[in-house]
Amino acid sequence: MDESLIELIWKFLKAGYLEDWQYNATFSGTPQGSGISPILANIYLNDLDGYMEEYKNSFDKGKIHERNNEYTKRQSRYQRFIVKCEKYWPTMSKEEKEAALAEQKRLRKEYQQFSGLDPMDEGYRRIQYVRYADDFLVGVIGSKSDAEQIKADISRFLSEKLKLTMSAEKTLITHGHDKARFLGYDITVNDDNSTRKTSKGQTRVYMNRVRLYLPREKWIGKLLDYGVLKIVKDEHGKEKWKPLQRDDYMYLAPHEIVVQYNAQIRGIYNYYRLASNVSVLNKFRYVMEYSMHKTFAGKYRVTMTKAKLRYHKNGVFSVPYRNKSGEKSVVFYNGGFPRVKYAMGNFVDQTPEYAKLNMPGELYFRFKAGICDLCGAISKDVTVHQVGTLKDLTGKTQWEQAMLKKRRKTLVVCRDCHANIHS
Repeated sequence: MDESLIELIWKFLKAGYLEDWQYNATFSGTPQGSGISPILANIYLNDLDGYMEEYKNSFDKGKIHERNNEYTKRQSRYQRFIVKCEKYWPTMSKEEKEAALAEQKRLRKEYQQFSGLDPMDEGYRRIQYVRYADDFLVGVIGSKSDAEQIKADISRFLSEKLKLTMSAEKTLITHGHDKARFLGYDITVNDDNSTRKTSKGQTRVYMNRVRLYLPREKWIGKLLDYGVLKIVKDEHGKEKWKPLQRDDYMYLAPHEIVVQYNAQIRGIYNYYRLASNVSVLNKFRYVMEYSMHKTFAGKYRVTMTKAKLRYHKNGVFSVPYRNKSGEKSVVFYNGGFPRVKYAMGNFVDQTPEYAKLNMPGELYFRFKAGICDLCGAISKDVTVHQVGTLKDLTGKTQWEQAMLKKRRKTLVVCRDCHANIHS
């Protein structure tokens, strides 16, 4: 019913797009990269989110997995052997102790090959759904037939309700221990049964945990896109990497070159900092640093070693520059690539801080109420009396006593009371 909004959306849809600086008209759909495209996708696919929420409520079953009999049986055998060793340990010879320890290790590895909970428990099912624009991922704890049924049901809903067709080559059913690509990450379920010492003892903290990985082709692809890397193969088919200088950066000021390289390194790290193997970006940084040195060498027409030594001090590549604030310097990225739990902190999907800061405070509502804090009169003509600090008040006057009692540096008062204060 909002004609202005509809007209604005219509302009977005018909605005066309530029490709290689050539204008192209839009005849149907939304141009890729348009600001309106993800907004309209989220509006249209909101029905899919609702459908999946209902589907989850009907699909999920059971409170907890049944215990795995194979795991329980082998763990009990290990525990019985431990008790037996403790009983006869004082009477054992050195060779018998060594053999007992080896057998303990073998039995422990044997039962740790199995999950403590039955992964094929038909009484326990779960489904998890996440969507970003038109890309979605469904995680299933259940059988392969369950996954096939879910895929068929989603496809039917999209076809009948939203008149959309799922891409057959992109919509795949993948085993949890294989890798599924979603938003540039490889997602898998870890089957590592190695243990780590925790407060509960030696625990398998990695087994059956969902893990995110940075695909190799993603960070190498970035290097190729930036034009800082050339990959050639020798006669044996082995890859050789050759970092390249960036001719388009040579006209920049020295500190601006470092800023550009830093921004690109931080960009890929900020996106992939959730990945378990995010440390591979050390290789990415090495190539970028090599390319930067070559770019400086080309800019100054010197050898790469001389260009490197020109700004290297105490193992840090730092470029000085001057602005209105005075002398400053910019350092090439050396912050490392630690894995973190949150992509950009733990404030994702929360109310932005500015929304809270813009909320009117208590004084605003007291002022709008129009009630004098001293005489209690209701007036539309009130004002605010304020002091710097409470410690300077002596408490000899009524208004000072009111401030000290309320522990406030402000009083909302009528005009008469305000005149009395200043008299």
